[in-house]
Amino acid sequence: MRFPADEIFGAPAAVLALHGFTGCGGDFDALRLRFPDAFFDAPDLHSADVPADFRGLVAALLARFALLPAPAGAPRVLLGYSMGGRVALHVALEISRRKLWRAGDRLVLISASPGIADAAERAARRERDAALAAKILAAPSAAAFYETWRRTPLIATQDRMPEPRRSRLLRARAAADKTLWARALAEIGTGALPPLWENLGEIDVETMLVCGAEDAKFSAVADAMRARLPRSRVVRVPACGHAPHLEAAD
Repeated sequence: MRFPADEIFGAPAAVLALHGFTGCGGDFDALRLRFPDAFFDAPDLHSADVPADFRGLVAALLARFALLPAPAGAPRVLLGYSMGGRVALHVALEISRRKLWRAGDRLVLISASPGIADAAERAARRERDAALAAKILAAPSAAAFYETWRRTPLIATQDRMPEPRRSRLLRARAAADKTLWARALAEIGTGALPPLWENLGEIDVETMLVCGAEDAKFSAVADAMRARLPRSRVVRVPACGHAPHLEAAD
């Protein structure tokens, strides 16, 4: 049986993969193994070397996407999960406005949202994110914060990850710099970035909107995005929640 991803990540595709909040580039290792002939560039968005200002981040990611080693005619894939998907949408919009997509390019968004359209709701989310950032900074360690955070209902289904992937993920979270998690909330949190709902029609590239079948919130978001993205389709992965690439990578 062929899966939709086989059409996108097969050789000689080149992928720029952007992880979610508290994540790291290693979160895409299972996809690297699943598609060994594809090239993956998965930068750590929580690195101290990553531009703190959002415009600088978008410019840096545009440059990385342009440098992906994809032969002529091979797909370049911009892939983003959750927070990384939100960033990927801004990068994709910039690529579209500059008319830099090539034939065969793809956009893959996993559990992603274009943001919060209502200004009052967006302001309230900024306040909640600021409170969460304070909680992160007050935690004695990244591991201590993540031990609580991973029980958040939205991501609690990640506990279904098979071993040794689950243990590797927990070790990576424990080794993270929690101050950069707090910075990410302030700079690229859901409340921090302008919403792109009204701009989705400008993104003219084949797009796959991936969501877990058990993630009701982001399934609904994917359907709403599908109505506005001109060349998109929704793929629901059964028996998983917010992080299909972690929970059901195979």
